[in-house]
Amino acid sequence: MSTDHRETAEAEKAAGNGKKPGFFSRIIKKKEKGEPPEAAGSGQPDSAHRHTPDRTVSAPVSGRVIPLSQVPDEAFSSGVLGQGVGIMPDGETVCAPFDGTVDMLSGTGHAIGLRRGDGMSLLIHVGIDTVRLNGQGFQAAVKEGARVQTGDTLIRFDRTFLTQEGYDPTVVILITEPPESRPESLPAGLLSDQEITCATEPDGTVGIGDPLLYLRHREAQA
Repeated sequence: MSTDHRETAEAEKAAGNGKKPGFFSRIIKKKEKGEPPEAAGSGQPDSAHRHTPDRTVSAPVSGRVIPLSQVPDEAFSSGVLGQGVGIMPDGETVCAPFDGTVDMLSGTGHAIGLRRGDGMSLLIHVGIDTVRLNGQGFQAAVKEGARVQTGDTLIRFDRTFLTQEGYDPTVVILITEPPESRPESLPAGLLSDQEITCATEPDGTVGIGDPLLYLRHREAQA
């Protein structure tokens, strides 16, 4: 049932009944303003670099971490929408991984976009091709434009229902826009020169609130 990102965008638009641009279309339009960040690596990040809370994205769901390249949908695995990871969930609740604003919410309740105070945008998408369920098995706990705090419930979903209906329940977490802020020690030219590192090994497990992704600016080459 996998689709490419253009087909997925059209499905999202149809699910929204044309009231606003499709969920994926809105992300793609935002990303046209700049290049996507570097792909997330696996394993523990270089200990020489500090990862302060403002450079960390926590896990919004609990489960087994999957490299983005292994997510069975080219719209995600290609990195065209952003970089991050997948999680095969062992629960049924999606929680806010940081304090921020609900920037986008799909009409079917299966996907949500968050924006942090420093400008970083995050997409959380529950399941593969689950837009086709037209909201069945999903319940959004927030509204678009709402302010959320770390740990707040965003989406509840019926994992058993998804699998019984033949859908892969993998939750995809993507950084679609890097932070606008940068360390003062780095030149302005490195504003969008981001590197994303996964906080756990592939097939490792995380709980809600555990560190999931680290961001840092790549050092300028000598």
